[in-house]
Amino acid sequence: KESFISNDRRKNIFIYGSSDKSTSLRLRLDKSTHYKVVGFLQHHTHFSSNAKLSGLPLMSFNKRDDNQIEALFTRYNVSDILFPNYETLKEESERLIPFCTSHNIKILVAPPIDEAVDGNIPQSAIREVKIEDLLGRDEIKISMNEIIKNFADKTILVTGAAGSIGSELCRQLASFNIKKL
Repeated sequence: KESFISNDRRKNIFIYGSSDKSTSLRLRLDKSTHYKVVGFLQHHTHFSSNAKLSGLPLMSFNKRDDNQIEALFTRYNVSDILFPNYETLKEESERLIPFCTSHNIKILVAPPIDEAVDGNIPQSAIREVKIEDLLGRDEIKISMNEIIKNFADKTILVTGAAGSIGSELCRQLASFNIKKL
């Protein structure tokens, strides 16, 4: 068996998908001093166990089998997955993304091709994805000063205060200079 654990200081990563964009991304990362592409990962398509793409293993996973996905990340000693663009990232928002967030796997997205320098991608151009990026809408900005002002000197009743959300709400309200909770 091939070993994917080495003294190499680069991070082992998977690239998501088998499209032209994914294979192009692999070529642009060939000389990276930060990332080592160890394979391609794609949902649901069944490949033979020896399938290769651009000289690297091409693997598939089943949405309903977290153990299968975890085994692939463990076997290849992978801590990050790189998506070629936001479209493919959003395709996996219900499948692979929840797995990655629950297993502390970094989700990365590649920059557009025009940000490549001499055909290579600088590490600073590869961006870590935040869950807010997947909302499909602008993030809601909350003004705590306005909220505090609205509750000041008022009597507040919280139903369900024994639950996790209700008790957290009570904890926060208690710091708002309210009249009675």
